Amino acid sequence: MKALFSDQIRPAMPASLVGGVSASRLRVYGGTAPDGQAGGSPHLHLACAEAYVILAGAGAVELLSLADGYQRLDLQPGDAVQFDPGVVHRIVNEGDLELLVLMQNAGLPENGDAVFTFPPDVLEDEASYRQAASIDSVESALARRDRAVAGLLLLKEGFARSHEEGSRLLGALQRRAAELVRPSAAAWLELVDGGPGAAVAATHERVEQLVEGEPLDLARAQASRVVLRPERLGMCGRLNPLEIEGVRV
Repeated sequence: MKALFSDQIRPAMPASLVGGVSASRLRVYGGTAPDGQAGGSPHLHLACAEAYVILAGAGAVELLSLADGYQRLDLQPGDAVQFDPGVVHRIVNEGDLELLVLMQNAGLPENGDAVFTFPPDVLEDEASYRQAASIDSVESALARRDRAVAGLLLLKEGFARSHEEGSRLLGALQRRAAELVRPSAAAWLELVDGGPGAAVAATHERVEQLVEGEPLDLARAQASRVVLRPERLGMCGRLNPLEIEGVRV
């Protein structure tokens, strides 16, 4: 058996949350959107699954997918919901709604893995889309939300007419979303390899060590404090990202 010497332990890696996920506390936007509901900006992700864990308040989530069409799920504290890439989602605030948001791949959403459900005339022109997606204040964030809700209403109306019609509209949105993110997608591979990919590789190595009876990786185990970073404006509300404090040594 190998000795547990420090020079045989893998170099320190940048700190990350468990499994390379990202997490944030979210206080969902208020204010009435064009459909009379308060809440966040409807959007979809292209590579990341997402989950909501409800912490406080009341609300719902609206979902659109080719498999299930339109769904609305009521939410209360203790509830949780998860959805795959490609599912359009919109969080509805019915009273002081707060949740924990979990994203599958840390770094991807911050680097463009999200497309808003703006109406087709905005989506089809990249310059118009980029301008509509940019914000610099709460007012502009709510205006962006309202424009995305306008596009969501067109999708919902399509599914109300027929599943075939709704699927056609949603499929067109998914294809256009993929076109919009394509220039950024190559850089995402490095983020995936350095985040969840590295976590899987480390776990595989630990299991191999256990099989061989040489648990070297346990010698560098430690706890890390997770802190809430300063609030910023997000797609669905006011976000406080959770991050590891410092670097593991």
